[in-house]
Amino acid sequence: MNKLTQQEAQDLIQKAWHMVAEHHLVGYRFGQALWNIIPNDIYQKYSCTDKDFFYWQDSDKVTETFFKYFVQEN
Repeated sequence: MNKLTQQEAQDLIQKAWHMVAEHHLVGYRFGQALWNIIPNDIYQKYSCTDKDFFYWQDSDKVTETFFKYFVQEN
């Protein structure tokens, strides 16, 4: 399984927060935004598992899980 580089991860996090800010009136969650922009070949392993943070409300937990499972360590 491929994982994101640290730079790719930072770019996706920035983009996800931007998406949340743009759609704040409709309640777009950070976990939802981030999940939607992770490349398919990376998130497929975790889709519909306890690592699938699409519906999570806790942004800190989303970020922690994202870096633990989806991103390469330095």
